[in-house]
Amino acid sequence: LERIWRTMKNIEEIVEYLEKECNFSKKNIYKGKEFQMNFKCLLYKQRENFYIQSDIPNDLKKFWQLVNKAILFLDTDYGQWGLKIFSLTESLRESSLEKENRPKDYINSDLVIGEFIGDSDKLVVDCSQANFGKILVSLPIDSRKDWYVVASSFKEFLNLYIDGQGEKFWE
Repeated sequence: LERIWRTMKNIEEIVEYLEKECNFSKKNIYKGKEFQMNFKCLLYKQRENFYIQSDIPNDLKKFWQLVNKAILFLDTDYGQWGLKIFSLTESLRESSLEKENRPKDYINSDLVIGEFIGDSDKLVVDCSQANFGKILVSLPIDSRKDWYVVASSFKEFLNLYIDGQGEKFWE
């Protein structure tokens, strides 16, 4: 898999790319030793019957209309890498739990849309009027001011994440 040096224009194009091109191997180096890792993307298209509320960004709505949930860049050898993108139902449940457990960090307009495999980082979309659509990565023990702002939209995040072949490009 080669790096993508272009931005995919829309969510449909991104989903098509993930379906067709997201199974690959790459070499990694750990403690001076080189090894191969295998990755794949899983897109679950079974639909939920739901109404997506209007205060969710359009690119995320479109994704959920095409794909119920997904696992991107899953490490198929060790199961310790990848990103779970939740279904809308899972996202609402996870958002509620995080707001209840961490009320000083999560705000009412936050929507937890995913979780990184192998750690406890969460993918969050800010649905507030001031920061509508911004994508953050919440850290399990750090306060909100220390979270990463990784993209201005879900589409931009997916483009960057795909271009980085599932690497945490913000670290």
